[in-house]
Amino acid sequence: LLADQARDLKQAGLRRLNVSLDTVRPASFRKLTRRDALGRVIDGIDAAQEAGFEQIRINSVAMRGFTEDEIEPLVLFCRTRKLTLRFIEFMPFDGEQLWDTGQVLPESAIRARIERAFGPLEPLERHDRSQPATDYRLEDGTVIGLIASVTQPFCGHCNRLRLTADGTVRNCLFSREQWDVRELLRSEAPLSALQEQIVRCIGAKKAGHGTDAPEPLGHSDRAMYQIGG
Repeated sequence: LLADQARDLKQAGLRRLNVSLDTVRPASFRKLTRRDALGRVIDGIDAAQEAGFEQIRINSVAMRGFTEDEIEPLVLFCRTRKLTLRFIEFMPFDGEQLWDTGQVLPESAIRARIERAFGPLEPLERHDRSQPATDYRLEDGTVIGLIASVTQPFCGHCNRLRLTADGTVRNCLFSREQWDVRELLRSEAPLSALQEQIVRCIGAKKAGHGTDAPEPLGHSDRAMYQIGG
């Protein structure tokens, strides 16, 4: 879709893009996605660059047993195209509850592997404490962000809410609780009712996501593609 729509999206006012891409190796892409579509993804990225987006960021989920061999190719891919790369620790977004901490490739291991291959990572100044990523820069200027949401939670500085694709609000991606705002909007409820619903959502926000806690706090009951938003 991106290859066909990148220019229209830019003309409509979109300035930045995130693209999910866990590997740039065709065989690994087929194994992970069960599709032979890596070329289409790269075509979309190239089209977005040609359209002139201010920032294109590649988000890559870090999974133990898979990502170790993908790190260097991803860095080289982003360095060549002058893209920002982010590695995100694998998080428990599985409706079937198959996730466990052993599947997480920790931020420290990712950082060590990058530095062995490409040299030291220079930490960049953090202007917003609620920013989920810690950004680093290689000597050649390549920016790499690491999101340690499992091994180093940043819940204490979180200021996020998630408006899902089906019209509910969640105060944490890991939460099983959600507050319906779609029906309020469809029924043309007064603004005060919408405000009260959002305040209830914020008031129920827990101190931490609890990925190492017993159910139900530790695991989302929906996969990320089902949450959307």
